Amino acid sequence: MKPFLMTLLLVALTSCGGIIPDNGSPMSAIKAGFPTVEIDACGKKWLGLAVCTLTPEQDISALNISFQGYYQGSYRVVSSGCPEEIDDSSSYGLHQKIKPSLTGTPEKDCLVSVVMSPKYKNQDSSGVVVEPVEGQVYIRKTTNNSVIKTSKTIRNDYLEIESDSPSRIRMISSFCDVDYDRTVEPFGGKIRVNLAELTNLNTKRMCIMNGASVYTGHLLLWYAAIYDPAFVPLAKPRLEIDKKKLKVTADSSVSVISFDEEYAFSREKTFKFDSQKTHIIRVLTAKGRVAMAQWLPETQEWSWK
Repeated sequence: MKPFLMTLLLVALTSCGGIIPDNGSPMSAIKAGFPTVEIDACGKKWLGLAVCTLTPEQDISALNISFQGYYQGSYRVVSSGCPEEIDDSSSYGLHQKIKPSLTGTPEKDCLVSVVMSPKYKNQDSSGVVVEPVEGQVYIRKTTNNSVIKTSKTIRNDYLEIESDSPSRIRMISSFCDVDYDRTVEPFGGKIRVNLAELTNLNTKRMCIMNGASVYTGHLLLWYAAIYDPAFVPLAKPRLEIDKKKLKVTADSSVSVISFDEEYAFSREKTFKFDSQKTHIIRVLTAKGRVAMAQWLPETQEWSWK
């Protein structure tokens, strides 16, 4: 089954530069187990990992899964049991979205994975090795509509869940084969659990957490990537808004700044900006390190992914 590519967007290319070496991390994102593909799935935008739920009646196409191509290059999408086997490889054009042809109703939980190999401007003549990037969508079959679902790439972090409970909550979960059954005190409208109590953070792996908040009746679905401790995540760029302009200043290892469908081969660039529209800012390195944020006009704030 061959996936189709969504409509080619008009892309403006700025600057005459090209790809540069990324000396900010001793290893690439994909080798460290740090997924960095931009994903659209189940009505949300995700970075690296996405987690969605399907009721028994829903077709998987309702999730509208797509992967954002970085610049141009090639990709491979693999899936098993979603509900059919998919193993498709092809190329993508400038800023195209890769939309796998997923139809039908899976019988059980399943996973859709993508590996993307960007091909940047002047890459061949630069001698710089550009590493591929990966992403995954975990799909959970459920009959419960009260599911809190989220994902994160972590080392030693906290699981935070919104809670309207006025008192302590019993949290029951199994995370990476570690059983957890404790009473947690909500603070500031959130339940906070140290992930070091839920799993071994010293091993690179993907983990699915299935839990429950006994008081609220919510089910919890958490997809986490625990990455190699030697890896250095990319720092967020500095974003400065001045009236109708956005100035982006990124780390010295950054080769590409992408604002919506516009690309600049630079670590510093100013773009036209409309605060009443939704925008996406991305900064990319040769080792597949990515930082991404979405501008939300309703809150007038950046949401980092």
